[in-house]
Amino acid sequence: MQTLTIQVDDDVLSATKMSIKELGNSMLATFAALLFKARQLTLVQSAHLCKMNIYDFMAYLKQHDIPVINYSPKELAKELLDLKEEHAHHM
Repeated sequence: MQTLTIQVDDDVLSATKMSIKELGNSMLATFAALLFKARQLTLVQSAHLCKMNIYDFMAYLKQHDIPVINYSPKELAKELLDLKEEHAHHM
């Protein structure tokens, strides 16, 4: 796993009225949603990136008008495989 550090000016933090943790979580969720929308990550990968479970991430996508299901047949097969693996890890 890699670590990414981002510097945020105090005036940006003040303007958002968020704590640094809230801003970080928001940035991760937004970035994960953009990667999902661009089809660079699957639903499961995107949810993991922003440390959400898939259901919370799907709700986040819905709040931001990003379709959850917009797959080609090949992409759908990969997503189903990822979901099956995810389910197996939680049993």
